[in-house]
Amino acid sequence: PNRLYFIDRLESAIETAHEQGALFAVLFVDLDQFKLVNDSLGHTAGDELLIDVAGRLRAGMRASSRPGDQAKSVVARVGGDEFAILLCQMRNETDPSIVAARILERLNEPFYVEGRHVSVSASIGIALGSSCSTPEGLMRNADTAMYHAKANGKARFEFFNEAMRERVIARFEIETGLRKAIDMQQLVLH
Repeated sequence: PNRLYFIDRLESAIETAHEQGALFAVLFVDLDQFKLVNDSLGHTAGDELLIDVAGRLRAGMRASSRPGDQAKSVVARVGGDEFAILLCQMRNETDPSIVAARILERLNEPFYVEGRHVSVSASIGIALGSSCSTPEGLMRNADTAMYHAKANGKARFEFFNEAMRERVIARFEIETGLRKAIDMQQLVLH
């Protein structure tokens, strides 16, 4: 499934959470250094790898689901080498860490692309459904957590928290202020 389908399912999960108090989470999965595969082996090999990754993500979801749950959870490709997972009907807020650890373990196993051994890792950001009430906000929160996972060493997962958002906003404001200061020649070298 693609981003549009994922957003539709995410909207349904938000509704269900409001009506029934159900717990859910969004996992944002980004492959680490995927560009190297495309650059060295070509885009056809990259596409083959993405298909294999999607299969492992789905298998990781099946292994972590209770009977009947996997029909509600979704794995979708939302961009180049980015995938999103909607984990529905969680028993508790630690369930996403179990799924994320299982995914990292599955992706750590070697891939064989065009007869070559390829190693791939991923960084995963997790946003609990309670962190935001809109699909776009939940995706943004999971994406923010994923970038923190990358910054903290890759091949790992991080849960979103508001401090992450505050750091992103502060950095954006500093960069905007510096660009403005440069344009207006307000900086002086000492």
